[in-house]
Amino acid sequence: MRFKPALVYSILFFLSGATGLIYELLWVRVLYQSFGSTIQSVTTVVAAYMGGLGLGAWLFGGIADRSPRPAVLYGWLEIAIGAFGIISPLVLGLAHWIYIGTAGALALQGAASVALRFGLAALVLLIPTTLMGGTLPVLTRALMGDDRALLKPSLGRLYGLNTLGAMTGTALAGFFLVEFVGVRTSLWATAALNLAIGVAAIQLARQQSLMS
Repeated sequence: MRFKPALVYSILFFLSGATGLIYELLWVRVLYQSFGSTIQSVTTVVAAYMGGLGLGAWLFGGIADRSPRPAVLYGWLEIAIGAFGIISPLVLGLAHWIYIGTAGALALQGAASVALRFGLAALVLLIPTTLMGGTLPVLTRALMGDDRALLKPSLGRLYGLNTLGAMTGTALAGFFLVEFVGVRTSLWATAALNLAIGVAAIQLARQQSLMS
């Protein structure tokens, strides 16, 4: 890839890192509103993130190697993340109602009730976090092309930018979005950014294909 497309993809991945941590903080608040436990909400979201990131990297690492257009695949991953971000309050609310019905029918109490409650939430969040975990190996494959010598610099640069984006997203969500914008509106705005990232990545990949 030439410098300009690589720079654009790097900027997109920085923004992607920011959205990932914004989602994490916002989903903690959504779970707290539904389930009423801050510690367990944080534990559930962090567990889903760690598990999803690892699972996504493992699943999509092999897919990226077989994909003829990994940059387009990256764009679709971002679009899927954004789509889930839009509906995430509804899906988490549905998980809450399933918990209420199941816990009531089985007369669950104590540890069993807690395990079901947050197990359902973690299962739901495993979907978008797995998609997030797939973005790094897929975009790394897009940047390095068939040149394996570019693996380390491409991976290192993208991981660093993604981490900087995550720090930015954490500060933005923690100090501004939750307090001044609100959880639902912030989720929708973050999802719109993911959709824009995805569309931009796909359009850039298509332009490169036409020019090559």
